[in-house]
Amino acid sequence: MRQRRPSTRYNPQEYVLTYRGEAMAHNHNKEWLEAMNNEMKSLQDNHTYDLVKFPKGKRALKRKKGL
Repeated sequence: MRQRRPSTRYNPQEYVLTYRGEAMAHNHNKEWLEAMNNEMKSLQDNHTYDLVKFPKGKRALKRKKGL
């Protein structure tokens, strides 16, 4: 199993990763949701990605626990 190492580029105290549920429970949830929707629209408008169907017999990777 690969050993995890802390980032040398970013100080973990300077950024926060959060789950959608936590963000929606915050008192600024409307602003967060609006910002997220704007970001998603920008990604779509700029054709950053394409949604495609998985090839037959293939599936998405599972999320690692603890992330």
